[in-house]
Amino acid sequence: MRFECGDAIELLKSVPDKSIDLILSDPPYKQESAYLYLELAKEAKRILKPHKMLVVYVGNYFLFDVANDISKYLDYFWTFVLKHKEGSAAM
Repeated sequence: MRFECGDAIELLKSVPDKSIDLILSDPPYKQESAYLYLELAKEAKRILKPHKMLVVYVGNYFLFDVANDISKYLDYFWTFVLKHKEGSAAM
């Protein structure tokens, strides 16, 4: 297992094609960060092994937009809900 710190999109560009089993990401929920999901999906298509997974957390107020962006690069997605006992995402 390898850990690196930096701009996630730039780091993903250095990952070899078809070399990753799982991408788990929790980008910022603010609307101005929505472009990150499209970039992440684009790189995920390239670096994920066949039939492996991209899992991202998304704020519900722009879930539809993110799902549309991800579906431009990845063929299938599920949505599910995680309920937090206290607090909420910063908006």
